[in-house]
Amino acid sequence: MTTVEELRERAAELDIEGRSSMNKEELEAAVEAAEAELEQEEGSAVSEEEQEALEQASDDAAAEVEAEGETGTPVASGEPTGRGVGFRR
Repeated sequence: MTTVEELRERAAELDIEGRSSMNKEELEAAVEAAEAELEQEEGSAVSEEEQEALEQASDDAAAEVEAEGETGTPVASGEPTGRGVGFRR
């Protein structure tokens, strides 16, 4: 069980305005709401970072495919490509 003093300390950490005049129930609700908001903000930040990393990886992969296309994509046939990957038609 959380005491009013502990709730006030946590409310101070979360910079909740009006915490000194709140009763225990109000503090519990305010702390819970502030923590949920903080978690949501942190989750969004991680998602943005992950999204940027995925976009960069996709761009890198597209650049590799494009570069391979410029030198010729190996396909199955009888003539060696010299790249050790397959054969060119």
